[in-house]
Amino acid sequence: MSASLPQQVVYLAGPMSGLPFEECRKWRDKATKYLNRLRDSRTREPLYHVLNPLRGHTELAGKECTPCYDDVSAERADIRRDRYDVSRSDIILADLTDSEKVGKASIGTVCEIDQGWLQGKLIMIVMRKENPHWHSFLKDMAAVVFPDLDTCLRYMKDVLNVGVIEE
Repeated sequence: MSASLPQQVVYLAGPMSGLPFEECRKWRDKATKYLNRLRDSRTREPLYHVLNPLRGHTELAGKECTPCYDDVSAERADIRRDRYDVSRSDIILADLTDSEKVGKASIGTVCEIDQGWLQGKLIMIVMRKENPHWHSFLKDMAAVVFPDLDTCLRYMKDVLNVGVIEE
């Protein structure tokens, strides 16, 4: 009997500042739902464990995500948790398409991508040429750049794994 592949940890990086909480969640919820359904065809074990930086932030429902808090210790705690999540991830999936809605690059997301790249993580970026993040540094750090999230998720199913089933 052959051993199963180890579960891969995926961190969902992406813009938040200036966007409604529900908009920030939309693509992350879609990616989480899709990746959680993928199983090893031999063992039926999950292939991915997804880390969402929005987890635990129910107080933001109905509000705009904001880059700064009145409470500096809370802001630092979130940044430290996100950095920790990047460090324990195998894959950084950065969907940058929301930045087109606010018309500016996300400094926090760029920092997370850079941290992941420096640690040798697999970086997958979703963005089009019109994106404010379209820059040679980010394109160089990415293993692959995808035009949309669906294409990226199919890649994770079909190319990154062998013997995948969907439940």
